[in-house]
Amino acid sequence: MGVVTKIESADHTFQPWYGCHPVVDDGEVSPGCAVCFAEGWAKRSGLVKWGAQQPRRLSSEAHWRQPLAWDRLAAREGRMHVVLNTLCDIFDDRADPAWRARWWALVKVTPNLLWTPLTKRPENIPGMLPPDWGDGYPNVMLMVTCEDQKRANLRIPRLFEAPARWYGCYYEPAAGPIDFRRIKIGEADGRLDALTGAWIADDMNEERRCPRLSWIVAGGATGPRADPAHPAWFRQVCNDVCEVRGRDGPPWFHLKQWGEWKPTSGVDVYCHGPDHNAREFPNVQGIAWLGDGRVCLRDFSITEHARRIRNRQAFNTRAIDVDEQALEDFHAACADPNRIADNPLGFQWMYRVGSKVAGRLLDGRTWDEFPAAARRPTP
Repeated sequence: MGVVTKIESADHTFQPWYGCHPVVDDGEVSPGCAVCFAEGWAKRSGLVKWGAQQPRRLSSEAHWRQPLAWDRLAAREGRMHVVLNTLCDIFDDRADPAWRARWWALVKVTPNLLWTPLTKRPENIPGMLPPDWGDGYPNVMLMVTCEDQKRANLRIPRLFEAPARWYGCYYEPAAGPIDFRRIKIGEADGRLDALTGAWIADDMNEERRCPRLSWIVAGGATGPRADPAHPAWFRQVCNDVCEVRGRDGPPWFHLKQWGEWKPTSGVDVYCHGPDHNAREFPNVQGIAWLGDGRVCLRDFSITEHARRIRNRQAFNTRAIDVDEQALEDFHAACADPNRIADNPLGFQWMYRVGSKVAGRLLDGRTWDEFPAAARRPTP
């Protein structure tokens, strides 16, 4: 495991240990934990049990030796290789501190690897840094997972409390929009622009400098319980990143995957295929929804539609209204003569076609941006 990864945002995956448990924010399980693919992997593999009271499992000695070979390869290629943890949380307080100390020692002797320890527990980071950390190791980017605005408001300020050379965010699995330029910190009167590092007070033009994010990796959810991620969410983040960065970054934006649900090419309400008179994916379920997350219509697969007709749940249409007010708002916005955009509320059909078919194109292009030191050569 880890020599070659199919994860688009990394070159390798490394697990110092296996195991984790769900993160709870204000009494609510984090959306990413609710559909955690790693927990599903643990159940299928049987190698480790998931949960706060379950023991973590140390990785094999062979796995611990792999990063040394990756470091030599990266040195020969002349670029840093990105290493990601996917089946554990480096800052999990239930893991053995000696394992974490061993991991830090490995990080120090692999300067050609860009380690991206990903966590949903940024509040634990300051107490788990090595004694010689200082203002950070040059080959470590501290990264936090934020699935929606609530988690971004909670976790990004906590991430910035730990000193580091680099900071990043995995906006995956996206469960709602995030405005990275308007991060609220508790009850403070102001906002943090996490892309520029500016803190702006509400009652005046006062601005002070804070840390900022260097890399945002976005993606939708996978697995049987996956919900769709709206294209408008990723498009806004991408536009904001492109607006504020310098010529060569940072920040950088990487769209890792759509997940199980693919946006269609059409935006017509009832005919939503490339030719505007047929469904683009007739054999799978779909939804039409707005950028604010309201679902206007739900479309059933042919098989499910036939079952609904037999049970007298449907008659002559596969699409049913879910939120009539949302659909009315969309029609009203389109009829507004003063509207600016062709699709003002972000009306979008999406179909559950699976991650391989869904791909990761946003507005016709692949967003494959990496930190400059880790940038892959152009094919």
